Amino acid sequence: QSIANELRTSGACLSIDLWAAVQRGKGAHHAYHVHEGTILSGVYYARCPPAGCAPLVLKKPSGDECIADGTANEDESSRYRYATSETEDGIEEGDAVIHPEEGQLILFPP
Repeated sequence: QSIANELRTSGACLSIDLWAAVQRGKGAHHAYHVHEGTILSGVYYARCPPAGCAPLVLKKPSGDECIADGTANEDESSRYRYATSETEDGIEEGDAVIHPEEGQLILFPP
Protein backbone atom coordinates (compact mmCIF):
# COMPACT_ATOMS: atom_id res chain seq x y z
CA GLN A 1 0.00 0.00 0.00
CA SER A 2 1.38 3.44 -0.86
CA ILE A 3 2.33 5.92 1.85
CA ALA A 4 -0.29 8.38 0.58
CA ASN A 5 -3.05 5.74 0.81
CA GLU A 6 -1.85 4.69 4.26
CA LEU A 7 -2.05 8.27 5.53
CA ARG A 8 -5.45 8.78 3.93
CA THR A 9 -7.00 5.62 5.35
CA SER A 10 -5.39 5.77 8.81
CA GLY A 11 -6.53 9.32 9.56
CA ALA A 12 -2.93 10.24 10.42
CA CYS A 13 -1.62 13.76 9.93
CA LEU A 14 1.21 14.52 7.60
CA SER A 15 3.73 17.04 8.87
CA ILE A 16 6.64 18.35 6.86
CA ASP A 17 9.49 19.63 8.99
CA LEU A 18 12.49 21.35 7.44
CA TRP A 19 15.64 22.88 8.82
CA ALA A 20 18.83 24.21 7.32
CA ALA A 21 22.46 24.26 8.33
CA VAL A 22 25.44 25.93 6.73
CA GLN A 23 28.73 24.17 7.25
CA ARG A 24 31.76 26.42 6.87
CA GLY A 25 35.45 25.72 7.21
CA LYS A 26 37.67 22.69 7.21
CA GLY A 27 36.25 19.81 9.21
CA ALA A 28 32.74 21.30 9.55
CA HIS A 29 30.18 18.52 9.90
CA HIS A 30 27.11 17.30 11.77
CA ALA A 31 27.53 14.70 14.47
CA TYR A 32 25.87 11.33 13.94
CA HIS A 33 22.14 11.55 14.65
CA VAL A 34 18.87 9.75 13.91
CA HIS A 35 15.73 11.25 12.37
CA GLU A 36 13.17 9.45 14.50
CA GLY A 37 9.50 9.36 13.58
CA THR A 38 10.06 10.19 9.93
CA ILE A 39 9.38 8.31 6.72
CA LEU A 40 11.96 10.18 4.62
CA SER A 41 15.04 12.29 5.26
CA GLY A 42 17.26 14.20 2.90
CA VAL A 43 20.19 16.53 2.39
CA TYR A 44 20.54 19.17 -0.32
CA TYR A 45 24.02 20.40 -1.21
CA ALA A 46 23.44 23.94 -2.45
CA ARG A 47 27.13 24.72 -2.70
CA CYS A 48 30.32 22.73 -2.27
CA PRO A 49 33.89 24.04 -1.91
CA PRO A 50 36.30 23.46 -4.80
CA ALA A 51 37.91 20.54 -2.94
CA GLY A 52 34.47 18.94 -2.51
CA CYS A 53 32.11 18.39 0.40
CA ALA A 54 32.76 16.01 3.24
CA PRO A 55 31.13 12.64 2.58
CA LEU A 56 27.63 11.87 3.79
CA VAL A 57 27.84 8.71 5.90
CA LEU A 58 24.66 6.70 6.40
CA LYS A 59 25.27 4.29 9.25
CA LYS A 60 24.56 0.61 8.64
CA PRO A 61 21.15 -0.19 10.13
CA SER A 62 21.08 -2.41 13.15
CA GLY A 63 19.03 -5.59 13.35
CA ASP A 64 17.32 -7.05 10.30
CA GLU A 65 16.81 -3.74 8.47
CA CYS A 66 18.40 -3.26 5.10
CA ILE A 67 19.57 -0.21 3.12
CA ALA A 68 20.09 -0.46 -0.65
CA ASP A 69 21.30 -3.51 -2.52
CA GLY A 70 24.91 -2.34 -2.57
CA THR A 71 25.09 -1.92 -6.33
CA ALA A 72 26.15 1.21 -8.17
CA ASN A 73 26.63 1.84 -11.85
CA GLU A 74 30.10 2.74 -13.11
CA ASP A 75 29.35 6.48 -13.23
CA GLU A 76 28.27 6.49 -9.57
CA SER A 77 30.84 4.09 -8.13
CA SER A 78 33.29 6.84 -7.12
CA ARG A 79 30.57 8.85 -5.35
CA TYR A 80 28.76 6.01 -3.57
CA ARG A 81 30.19 2.96 -1.87
CA TYR A 82 29.88 0.75 1.18
CA ALA A 83 32.74 0.90 3.64
CA THR A 84 34.63 -2.37 3.89
CA SER A 85 36.47 -1.80 7.19
CA GLU A 86 36.43 0.61 10.13
CA THR A 87 38.37 3.84 9.63
CA GLU A 88 39.68 6.45 12.03
CA ASP A 89 36.86 8.85 11.07
CA GLY A 90 34.19 6.56 12.55
CA ILE A 91 33.08 4.97 9.30
CA GLU A 92 32.38 1.31 9.95
CA GLU A 93 32.04 -1.70 7.70
CA GLY A 94 28.68 -1.63 5.92
CA ASP A 95 28.11 2.13 6.27
CA ALA A 96 27.03 3.84 3.04
CA VAL A 97 29.49 6.59 2.10
CA ILE A 98 28.29 9.18 -0.43
CA HIS A 99 30.54 11.87 -1.90
CA PRO A 100 28.02 14.59 -2.80
CA GLU A 101 28.27 17.13 -5.56
CA GLU A 102 27.00 20.69 -5.65
CA GLY A 103 23.28 20.83 -6.46
CA GLN A 104 22.69 17.22 -5.43
CA LEU A 105 19.66 16.17 -3.37
CA ILE A 106 20.10 12.92 -1.45
CA LEU A 107 16.99 11.27 0.01
CA PHE A 108 17.21 8.33 2.38
CA PRO A 109 15.18 6.42 4.96
CA PRO A 110 15.57 7.70 8.54
